[in-house]
Amino acid sequence: MIEVRGLTKTYGSIQALRGVDLRVAAGELCVVLGPSGAGKSTLLRCVNRLTEPTSGEISIAGKPPPRGRAELRELRQHIGMIFQDHNLVPRLSVLKNVLTGRLATMPALAVALQVFPRADIEIALDSLRRVDLAGRANDRADRLSGGQQQRVGIARALAQRPQIILADEPVASLDPETARVVLNDLRRAAHELRIAVLCNLHQVEYAVQFADRIVGVCDGRVVFEGTPAQLNDAALARIYAGVDAKAARSTAGATEVGPPRGYRLLLGGPWTLWRGWARLAILAAATVVLVWSAEGIGLSFAELVRGLPWIGDLVSRMLPPNWAFFGRLVKPVVETVQIAIWGTLLSVLLALPLCFVAARNLSPSLVLFHATRQVFNVLRGINEIIFALIFVAAVGLGPFAGVLALSIHGAGMLGKFFAEDVEEIDAGPVEALRATGTRPSLVVVFGVLPQVIPSWIAATLYRFEVNLRAATILGMIGAGGIGFELVSSLKLFQYQDTAVCVLVILAMVMTADYLSSKLRARILAP
Repeated sequence: MIEVRGLTKTYGSIQALRGVDLRVAAGELCVVLGPSGAGKSTLLRCVNRLTEPTSGEISIAGKPPPRGRAELRELRQHIGMIFQDHNLVPRLSVLKNVLTGRLATMPALAVALQVFPRADIEIALDSLRRVDLAGRANDRADRLSGGQQQRVGIARALAQRPQIILADEPVASLDPETARVVLNDLRRAAHELRIAVLCNLHQVEYAVQFADRIVGVCDGRVVFEGTPAQLNDAALARIYAGVDAKAARSTAGATEVGPPRGYRLLLGGPWTLWRGWARLAILAAATVVLVWSAEGIGLSFAELVRGLPWIGDLVSRMLPPNWAFFGRLVKPVVETVQIAIWGTLLSVLLALPLCFVAARNLSPSLVLFHATRQVFNVLRGINEIIFALIFVAAVGLGPFAGVLALSIHGAGMLGKFFAEDVEEIDAGPVEALRATGTRPSLVVVFGVLPQVIPSWIAATLYRFEVNLRAATILGMIGAGGIGFELVSSLKLFQYQDTAVCVLVILAMVMTADYLSSKLRARILAP
């Protein structure tokens, strides 16, 4: 099922694999044994083309190497991959995580809407039964133990109905009892389902107990190949040759304690003196800038103190509020909320398709990445009022101009937030989906969106609060909402009416803040 001939892989000046030859048959559990850094993980990643070999040949089930992305996805559909860090999507259920192993064979549109074929659900449940986790199918993946999550990873691989399973250090972070359970599951998959299993390990005990055949790798070369019974002391010496020597060489000659001599020279003497003068110079420059800017803006707290009585006079004219004016505010308040809702919705719709292009880890090209980021900079760099003036000229006075202004400015803000959230996702689940041959669109739906949607919703709710406040200001320039009534009462010196407007705006903002905080708490709850 797997035939590797003369495989090499070079990273710059580092040669990770040096002419590796390997064969794995159907129904066989072959363990690749070796120390850390021996090239074990690189070997598995080359087999699945997650890493492209530098040279050599890899044949899967007698087929030639894939040419193009379509053939690569077709190849990966027959290769199950089990990762050391599970690479599950934490917020998805156990069943959906297993179903992601079958995404490559499902209808894309239906699956994007979370409608899974019944036959695929049965396959996923059967895979969970094989690892004794069928009873946890509806639990969220992040509520399982580490060993259970690894077994979900095995079930995901089994759900592919693969010809080959590649397991990269699947028990490295597990306790001994759980590790034996996981390795026993892999051995059963090999023997009962006739799957060729290639598994990386660095624990000799587990390799001897579970492997049908062991391949020893050291420094990128195969130095042993045989049955567990043939793994004697001489073979182990070849596999782990040079480990102690390398450790000794790394500490040899380390007779000097502390930093090197040249570095110590920088810590005292003239360097310390220069740093002291540099700090004084920076402090003096900052002081000059602050004084200069204060003079430029006429900063005077004494003037503020002298003007406090006038503030008191204005407040006294606003009291008591003219609550009879409240009846005139019902329609403008509703209009303000409507402006905020549609301004937020349209900004989300504009930001969504662009945020993936503006995310460095998903953008199809560096040119598009930088171009989209600059578009976001322009949109959020221009104030909503400027946009409102532009749209008032285009569509006339009224709330529609306000909606357009908020949506354009909000698209710049949300697009930046959304793109940064995408850049911060855990790349593991995305790589796990790509390893199954899943289409790029479904990789986004199942590998990216479950990770970013909670923070996207939180950002959208916050943007709604901002839009609610901004909508009151846009009304002052004829873009609808309560802002028009606020500025009108000020111009007519009807300060008691102004007080009602201010209190209503405060009530709107506080209510929106309370409701959105409750929603964020529920959405972001584990």
